[in-house]
Amino acid sequence: IDTETNGFDVVVNYQRGLGSLGRLDLSAAYSHNETDIVGDVATPPQLAGLGEVLFDLIERRRIECGQPHDNVRLMESWNHGNLNVTARQNQYGDYCSFTIAPADHQVYGAKWLADLEGSYKWSKYVFAAGIENVFDVFPDENIPNSAQGFSGIFRYPSHSPFGMNGRFVYTRVTYTF
Repeated sequence: IDTETNGFDVVVNYQRGLGSLGRLDLSAAYSHNETDIVGDVATPPQLAGLGEVLFDLIERRRIECGQPHDNVRLMESWNHGNLNVTARQNQYGDYCSFTIAPADHQVYGAKWLADLEGSYKWSKYVFAAGIENVFDVFPDENIPNSAQGFSGIFRYPSHSPFGMNGRFVYTRVTYTF
C-alpha cells in the first residue's frame, strides 16, 4: 500500500528559577498527524481467486483513523534540592474502531489523563512513588453487540492509545552506580 502522512508538532519548554524555593520546569507539546492511503490496494489474483481480500476495510480503518490524529502533552516539574514533584497531563484525540460493517463503526472520544510522581534523591538512590491515570479514566465502551464488543465480552477497545486498565499506583527505587 502507499500512504501519505501530513502533520505538525509544536513543543514549548520553559524553565524558571525560584531562588531558595527551587526550580520550575514547564513543557507543552501538541501533535497533529493524519495518514491516508493513496490509490487503490489491489488483491493479488492468486488470493482474489480464492475469494480473499488482502487489504480490507478493517486494515484501512486501522491505518487511517485507528490512532488519534491529535495529542496534547503538558508537564510541570518542581525541583528543590533532592526533592522532585512532577505532574503530567496527556490528551489523546478521538480514534475509530477496526470494523468492516458500517453498522459496527464507532468513534471513541478524546480523553485527558493525569499522572503524578514524587521522588527523593539520597546518595546514589532515588526513591519515587507515583500514580498514572490519577482520575481512573477509561476509554469509551464498545457498542455491546458490535463486532468489536463481541456480544459484550470486550467492554473496551483493545487498541486504546492509553490502555484499558485504569489507575496504576507504583513505587520505584533506582540505584546509580
